[in-house]
Amino acid sequence: MKTRNLFSTLLALALYMTVSSQTQNHQAERRTLQVLGGNSIQKTQIAKTTQDIETNAPQNSKITEVAVKKVYPTLISEEKSIAKDNSKKETIDNNTFNYFNNANCYNSAAFIGQLLEQAEALVLVENTLRHEAALKSGSDKAHLLKSANEIQKQSELKLIQASEIAGKLNLEKYNKNQMTVTQLSEFTHASDRLVEKVNELSDIASFEIKMAKELRQEAYAMHSTSSKLGVLNNAEEKEVSALTSQEKAISILQKYANFTGSNLAEEVATK
Repeated sequence: MKTRNLFSTLLALALYMTVSSQTQNHQAERRTLQVLGGNSIQKTQIAKTTQDIETNAPQNSKITEVAVKKVYPTLISEEKSIAKDNSKKETIDNNTFNYFNNANCYNSAAFIGQLLEQAEALVLVENTLRHEAALKSGSDKAHLLKSANEIQKQSELKLIQASEIAGKLNLEKYNKNQMTVTQLSEFTHASDRLVEKVNELSDIASFEIKMAKELRQEAYAMHSTSSKLGVLNNAEEKEVSALTSQEKAISILQKYANFTGSNLAEEVATK
């Protein structure tokens, strides 16, 4: 009984920290993430806790529960689908929630921050459970560790969602920077050596964004949330590196351009 009371307290703490981290000015839609299973927590308690955890969409980006399930079908229910038919592991259509084809993904850096805060709150609960498990033995210890593992997975799912959004935003930024480099190149008076340097930086950025895309595809083919998250983190590093190379190229071109960046569109339109 004491152990069950501890679960209730910790899950209530996770709920409080998750909800308090969200922006108060937006009305969120309710979603149920079926990630806390097993016998370690009462099913009625799971339903109440997961349904009460809300996430905020950007003000002008309404999204339905159906759309959310379309975005994350495997991430949310991977264990159930694998258990149902283990032979279908290699045939899951990961493109349904791959950010490159995902029209339903939130385009909000603020939403990334909310997901990271929620994941951090869950990690605190997980750590508390593991600390309590270290003081127990037998079935109580196993019970606590199983619950900690389940909450760890829920935290990882939120980090994966955050990575998907970051990936989409990074790709959009890359495409925008690529266009800026092309346009600036038409109006720059840089030396051949500097132009060569710009081309080199652009090639590096192109290679790194390609590698990031391949890493993300590799991650979506995995069925472990921990493995997915590790590869997605590597992909994000490649994306950030690609954007850095582009920014260096843009800086060089802007320095030798015969107009300011503010009237770039006007110059291009009249050329």
